Amino acid sequence: MPFPGGGCQTCRDRRIKCDKAQPICQRCIKSRRTCYGMRDQQVWHTENSYASRLKKRPRGPRSMKMNLHVSYKPADMKTYAMAYYMHNYVQAPNNVPDIFKDVTRGCLAVLPPRPWCPFLELAVSSLALAMFSRTQNYPSAALVASVTYHRLLKVAQSAIHYLTPKNCDSCLLAVFFMGRYEDSVYRPVTETPLYTPHPASYITMERWRS
Repeated sequence: MPFPGGGCQTCRDRRIKCDKAQPICQRCIKSRRTCYGMRDQQVWHTENSYASRLKKRPRGPRSMKMNLHVSYKPADMKTYAMAYYMHNYVQAPNNVPDIFKDVTRGCLAVLPPRPWCPFLELAVSSLALAMFSRTQNYPSAALVASVTYHRLLKVAQSAIHYLTPKNCDSCLLAVFFMGRYEDSVYRPVTETPLYTPHPASYITMERWRS
């Protein structure tokens, strides 16, 4: 008897119930696993030889090693990266010091509702893609992050000439994310967190001051 599949591929491989949240299910987020997305509900599959009892299922633990590789389209990759970054980095975890939470809230409390201006949209997207590539071991996201960041630099060059009281907060926040992007890309993983200059974001700030 054929039956429709449900849940993301990662939860199916782990044989656990998926909450089917989009674009990334909460189970994958909590376990820090790569979510390979939902299966097409129109795709049906039939019972395999084990389910139909034609073969005896081998005993013993099952291997968790999976050779899975999923290629995201750039638009889908950005959606996954943004959702991953917002959940894991914008919201401060409960087990971090209060001073860190205060700093995080101080930087992100002014984050305006979407849609954002192109300057802020590109800045957040660049950082989200870079962090997604780094933490999920997905090199393609790093390439998209680099392309997005180069677009951001062009937008920044024109944005500094049109700074107004209305867009000031968004532009300053975009510069903050530019610095975080440069940290994530150019600082080695094992390096002790120290102050390092952010060339592009620093130049942007200096031009505004002048």
